[in-house]
Amino acid sequence: MIAALIHLLLAQAQVKLLATHLLIVEKNTLPLRGPETESECAKEWRELIAKQAREESELLAERLEM
Repeated sequence: MIAALIHLLLAQAQVKLLATHLLIVEKNTLPLRGPETESECAKEWRELIAKQAREESELLAERLEM
């Protein structure tokens, strides 16, 4: 989820990453954090994989003009 958010923000806004702890998005500073538990990490991983699969499916559908 965090990686997906960063990817989305990088594509849509002026974004700057400072060190490894702060993300600045259009003058708003957001603290970066990793998942705190193994289950939170697994959940975020599943969400990221599902998002990537949806995006790949959409691209394939566009190529096939469905």
